[in-house]
Amino acid sequence: MNVVSFSNAADFAQHTRTLLHQHEAEHGMLLGLIAAAVAQPASLAMWSVEAAGQCVAAAVANDVNLFVSKGPEAAWLALAASVASEQRNVPGVVGPAASAEAMAQAWVVLRGGRAYVAMDQGVFACSHIVAPQAPIAGAAVQANLDDVATVAGLLAAFHNEAIPHEQRPPEFFEANARARIEAGMAYLWRVGDTAVALASLARPSDNGIAVNAVYTPPTHRRHGYAAALVAHVSAAGLACGKRFCVLYTDLANPTSNGIYQRIGYRRIGDARCYRLEVS
Repeated sequence: MNVVSFSNAADFAQHTRTLLHQHEAEHGMLLGLIAAAVAQPASLAMWSVEAAGQCVAAAVANDVNLFVSKGPEAAWLALAASVASEQRNVPGVVGPAASAEAMAQAWVVLRGGRAYVAMDQGVFACSHIVAPQAPIAGAAVQANLDDVATVAGLLAAFHNEAIPHEQRPPEFFEANARARIEAGMAYLWRVGDTAVALASLARPSDNGIAVNAVYTPPTHRRHGYAAALVAHVSAAGLACGKRFCVLYTDLANPTSNGIYQRIGYRRIGDARCYRLEVS
């Protein structure tokens, strides 16, 4: 296995295109990161793992995680050695479960410390939405710039509840909320003047688009708001010409997994998030 490092996101996107689009839905995080870096240069490290002149695995690192594709176990041994030789810090690994596990284990062998599973996720996709039948109070609205503070607050609450192991400063959420709103991706479910749920479109790829940041504050749960909003947002994603929507769920939360399946999502794969601790 040969590891090739890239500094140009457009070159990396072209080089890894065949590999990543073989499992486009499961590679949505990688494709989204790469596309964002092509559109607006970002501080990313990018690697392709080659065998017999072919790209067999790919990875992208930001300051929080190393995101990996599907790939053979030997690819992650080679990548771990290459990344370690660069003296790069890797706080976490995220990707298809088998690849994330192999990369995390290879990293621990080389660098010591320990790896632990922060979250096991199901990867769900849909191409047709089944809207909830029961009437739900309120309605979905596309967030606008007057909603930046509201969306930022909901994003921070979602982050602190769902992925507390990934620390972010407060200003991150305001910038993220503004970017989502300006892209026309953020949606709220409102009952009267109260925003009771959040969901967003994200990471458009050739054929798909993600639904993420799905969050209902505890005081507004068990009223069907999230199901209705995810159905609305997913339908909006499909209406913009995509063949499928994809979302990631926490497998430890059977409630949300059941909700998504009732509106048309089906599990197509598994992902895993590891945190890496240096001894």
